[in-house]
Amino acid sequence: MPKFNLDVNLTDADIAEAREGWKGPLPPKGSYPSKMKVVQFKEIVNGKNKGSYRISIICTLDTGDKYDGCPVYGGVNLTEQGAQYVNQWLYALTDGSDAAFKKLQAAFQNGPIVDEKKENVLKIGTLKIGSPEGEQKVLISIKPSVYEGDTTMKVVSFLPRNGASTDHADSVADEEVVEEDVEDDSDDSDDSEDEAGDESLFEDEEETAE
Repeated sequence: MPKFNLDVNLTDADIAEAREGWKGPLPPKGSYPSKMKVVQFKEIVNGKNKGSYRISIICTLDTGDKYDGCPVYGGVNLTEQGAQYVNQWLYALTDGSDAAFKKLQAAFQNGPIVDEKKENVLKIGTLKIGSPEGEQKVLISIKPSVYEGDTTMKVVSFLPRNGASTDHADSVADEEVVEEDVEDDSDDSDDSEDEAGDESLFEDEEETAE
């Protein structure tokens, strides 16, 4: 019997981390406290930002109710257009003071501490991230995203800790911070490159290397 010749070395490869899907109810859109579990560098392998890097982020809601533990997917692109969203994310990890933000921003610019694979972010300066089992708290605004028939929750914005509401009642106020120009579906192509929402790092529009 003929055999198929595999052009890949499995022996030296790691076993990819498996994550169970969320089996609980999906929360309504709104702002929620969360824990930042996964923060990973991923190379963008297609689209107009091919060759650039993206920080892929997975948070889990920290609500203490039926939504507790629900995963929320987001990220920030390390591009000139995406820099403002990187700053938004960094600012959300501080106490809201200018000094704390500038310190964290400088530490990130200098290079986060990563694992041996240079994938998981362990620390930004003195701030512990601990990916892929992080516990760093961050306030996020979220909304549903439908891809190939499956609905998940995605990050719309990372919110400042000072003065931000953590209410997440079923009737969410219209004042929630959202990126209005970002498309709902994460499988959209990059055809609309001129739209402001293209560089919002809360979309997984561009394929990243595993």
